[in-house]
Amino acid sequence: MWWRLDTVGIAPHEQHTTSEHAAMNKVQSSIVSTERMYQVSLPFHGPECPDTNYRNAFVQLNALETQFLKDPEYRRDYENVLHTYLDAGFISEVTDSKINGHYLPHFGVKKQSLMAPLRIVFNTSFKVKGELSLNDCLYPGPNLVEMVYDLLLKFRPDPYALVPDILKAFHRALLHPNDTKYAGFLWRQGPKRAATYAFNFVVFGIPSSTYLLQQVLQTHLHEQVWEDIIKAFYVDNYLQTFVARETKERDYYQVKSLLDEAHMPLKGWASNCREFDQQIGCKEPVEINVLGTSWDRREDKLSLTHTNVQSCSNSSHPLIKCMLISLLVANFDPLGLVSPLFVWGKILLQELWEAGVDWDDVLSDDHQLETSKLLTEFNNIPNCKFQRGIVHKGSKLHLFTDLLNKAYYAVAYVRQRSEHVSFLPSKMRVTPRKAKLTIPKLELLALLLGFRLGKHLCKLFIFTTIMLWTDSTVAIAWVGSRTGGKITFISNQLGEIQQECGIEMKYVPTKQNPAFILTRDSTLHDLKVNCLRHEGPPFLHCEGTPEPCVEEGESPIQQNAITATLRELREEGTLTPPAELWKLLGSNTAFRRLMKVMSLVLKFGNC
Repeated sequence: MWWRLDTVGIAPHEQHTTSEHAAMNKVQSSIVSTERMYQVSLPFHGPECPDTNYRNAFVQLNALETQFLKDPEYRRDYENVLHTYLDAGFISEVTDSKINGHYLPHFGVKKQSLMAPLRIVFNTSFKVKGELSLNDCLYPGPNLVEMVYDLLLKFRPDPYALVPDILKAFHRALLHPNDTKYAGFLWRQGPKRAATYAFNFVVFGIPSSTYLLQQVLQTHLHEQVWEDIIKAFYVDNYLQTFVARETKERDYYQVKSLLDEAHMPLKGWASNCREFDQQIGCKEPVEINVLGTSWDRREDKLSLTHTNVQSCSNSSHPLIKCMLISLLVANFDPLGLVSPLFVWGKILLQELWEAGVDWDDVLSDDHQLETSKLLTEFNNIPNCKFQRGIVHKGSKLHLFTDLLNKAYYAVAYVRQRSEHVSFLPSKMRVTPRKAKLTIPKLELLALLLGFRLGKHLCKLFIFTTIMLWTDSTVAIAWVGSRTGGKITFISNQLGEIQQECGIEMKYVPTKQNPAFILTRDSTLHDLKVNCLRHEGPPFLHCEGTPEPCVEEGESPIQQNAITATLRELREEGTLTPPAELWKLLGSNTAFRRLMKVMSLVLKFGNC
């Protein structure tokens, strides 16, 4: 899952499988709007149903009650949660002592919250040998949820933002009466005999619970023809931005009314406008969590939430490999706000794999030092903030790519006139070690990463112009001609790039390429003080069409011509360069420039 998250925004969407289509057909045909709320059936594979497991559920209940004897507060919190479910109608007691269905064992998970100190987990995967669990008999259903990456990107435009979520969302879809017998559980109050209870609503924890919620929500909003509201939901979280405060107020009343009709009340309304918060009675804290990122509503800035790793960095015990993996997996940066830190960790992890270090092996002194530095940097992540609101209406997209010897990078900026240039997202990939690729080929991979990032951003926003900048003249020459097509690797990459239209590719000197600088800045301090990170290169702030300052003899036209000519000579087997090539080489009279040109010639032979 971690590696799949790393490719979000640069990989194509997965198509629905046959089983997912079967689940959709079953569920869509079963959804019925009742006076109470929407009713849905569980998507069973077929005639097979989970086995009756009353005896096993009873054994589990006895084990739970043994824990209650040791911790009376645990029992009190447990009873409070179940009484809340009863009062709300989420569960109901079954008159028969037993049901001809399936029982769900359950247990409590304590939380650090005064409002809800305990959460009850119903184990829908429990089974004994030779029997079926509830999960075994259900389709998980397709993923109808919008990508976190896309929603966070769409959360950045426009000055005003609004974020509520659905109250107890997974208890907002009624189970069909024929399916409640598969969602039963046992509970005993005092010395009484164990009673049977059953869920009236979809049980959170079954593999299809998220899909069922999304299908009910989409069914309701599709009937009301509110496609834009559907795309603003991530499970039960709603994120929307607005140009004007009046538009935000109108959306507030529209969305609230629509969800109330489906008996899905919204709670936790919060915005970045003090007056509007007072108008709706907002009681949310100034800094709230928005899909894994922290949003400071007063400063209107985003930062990353992080898992506290202070105990690891201060521990007297030596660091091991699994600590580094836990650090990288526990922290989440979908927009690439501090991507150099994550790449630093991934490169270190790659080195450990190559060295044959096992999960519980103690790291070497050098790797101990590097990991300790990385832990310190991750602990300071919340102090690194980025502006949320950016202007994108009628704007231009500028993408920059570059290569470090161990990673390649693509970063995007939005430009509206010269006074508004803002960092959007970035993507960084670690270079493969097994395939020994030359620098020009890796530069082509960086260029492909930029193309994919730009292509995905164009699906979310409308840009008047899209420019892709790189300091690799070899990659530019390959894209501009078909001379690299005879080499399989290059041909595969060019096949995707050359299909794109509407993206203009340009040359930028290395010193003015923000991707070059970002690949060499690893600490949070460097990222915070580096203006290129937040505002892009200076030439984007100039009036008119942005053009970087190119030194004498650094013209990309000359480099492209030289590279293309050398490529043609190699393919034709010609040993004597023509006079045009000597003329191009002669124009680079400076010794430093001539050395660079000759290095291109030497590298060219290995491509």
